Amino acid sequence: YLKEKLGLENVIYEEAFIDIDTFTSFNNKWKYRLPIIDGVKSGSLIKYRIKGKINIDKLINFIDEGIGERKQEGFGRFIILPNIKMSV
Repeated sequence: YLKEKLGLENVIYEEAFIDIDTFTSFNNKWKYRLPIIDGVKSGSLIKYRIKGKINIDKLINFIDEGIGERKQEGFGRFIILPNIKMSV
């Protein structure tokens, strides 16, 4: 997905530190509970090694678009860091 969206030569998953939770909400206008979904919690990290040059315009569009469901409610936000050392 990242390879296609950012126009990269190759994307390799390395490691992740993620926490999953169940999310739901209530729509006051409709007086109805929204569907329950599983999602990745804030603060989770997924590390990839990339090959290729990132086009800044594609990156900005990708960040603005977000990923996943319920983006209008603040889900699907992420950041891309140039380098991060992760260890257990």
